[in-house]
Amino acid sequence: MKGFVYMLEIAIASILLTVVLVIFFTTGVKVNWERPDLIAIGNNVLQRIRLENSATDILNNNFTLIDKTKPPNIKFAMRVSGTPKNNISVGCNATDCNYVRTILSPAYVNGHWVNFTVINFNPAAFTTISDSFDAIVLVNYTDYSSQKTKFQDYLSRNKVIVGINGTVNNSNTDFNQIFNLSPLTQTNLATLNFSSYNPSLDGTMKYFFGFGFDVNLVSDPYWYIWENKISVSTPTPTTVRLGGFINFPEGQIFSTNGPDGSSQFFKVKKIWYNSRVEFQPLNLSFPFKNFSEQNVTANGFKILMNTSANPPIVGMSSNGNAIWISDFPRSDEYRTLVKAAIASRLLGRWELISPPQGTVNSVSSSSFFTLCCDMPESLEYMLILWYSI
Repeated sequence: MKGFVYMLEIAIASILLTVVLVIFFTTGVKVNWERPDLIAIGNNVLQRIRLENSATDILNNNFTLIDKTKPPNIKFAMRVSGTPKNNISVGCNATDCNYVRTILSPAYVNGHWVNFTVINFNPAAFTTISDSFDAIVLVNYTDYSSQKTKFQDYLSRNKVIVGINGTVNNSNTDFNQIFNLSPLTQTNLATLNFSSYNPSLDGTMKYFFGFGFDVNLVSDPYWYIWENKISVSTPTPTTVRLGGFINFPEGQIFSTNGPDGSSQFFKVKKIWYNSRVEFQPLNLSFPFKNFSEQNVTANGFKILMNTSANPPIVGMSSNGNAIWISDFPRSDEYRTLVKAAIASRLLGRWELISPPQGTVNSVSSSSFFTLCCDMPESLEYMLILWYSI
């Protein structure tokens, strides 16, 4: 009898042990092993991106390396911070959008693209300005008073407003308040310069030099610099011809005189044969012809100014994310100013690939990357991973 009871106890203990092991292996162990596995895979993917210098591929929406490195049963999303998103949405009045598109051509910097999608938009038609617009550009707009509250609400959400306005006939106090401008009466001055190179206060200057000037060889094969027009062509896949007689290879540095008589140096930044050419200014003292309407000074950050006057005459300024620039004639340096001002204020965390809602048991791995050589960029890449089954 005792032997039978003993055998029964052993059987019951075996059954209990089996049940515990089944529960253990079907719940706790699986969960505990998934997380470290995903973290290790994420770190491995980021390390391979670094070793193969593929950080710019990711910014250009090329995820081939990630797909090759991770197991096929793992899904991923990618977030990047520290650089403008690769497609910036810009709203503008319908009557001005074609003009705005000529200003906001794609920018190529440090091997990746920053594109601008320009969309027709009427501020008066909406009670609030949609977050779908990263920025709005208003050209000689006159309805600031009735839209002031709407604009201020939009700015409070870390969005960007660019006002391209001549101000000779504009005594609108609401316009001046939004952009923090004060009227002036001054004599004409020859040139304007950047006030200071301080990206922590205003990144326009940094992105101005990083973006440089682009020439579309298909639609308008001319470089407009200091309001002069220079023909541009690519006689070979690796050289650019300026003015019909000077050939330079990619990377060549050359000089010309600025409107203030100074020697200004440029680099042939990039050549796309028969398509596009880019030139990069190299002097931090880059001069601008004075395109200011001569009747305002800025109480905010003075981006372009001439200190010979007291108070200084300003051609471009910022009041936080509200950017004012005087109306300008055709010239590529003015276009680059607008692009640089918008992009430099949009350095938040962007989702290149968004994770689906309700994703569970996902993990994230992050790493910092430094890009060059058009301008310094420090970026954080965050890779989010989860099992598909």
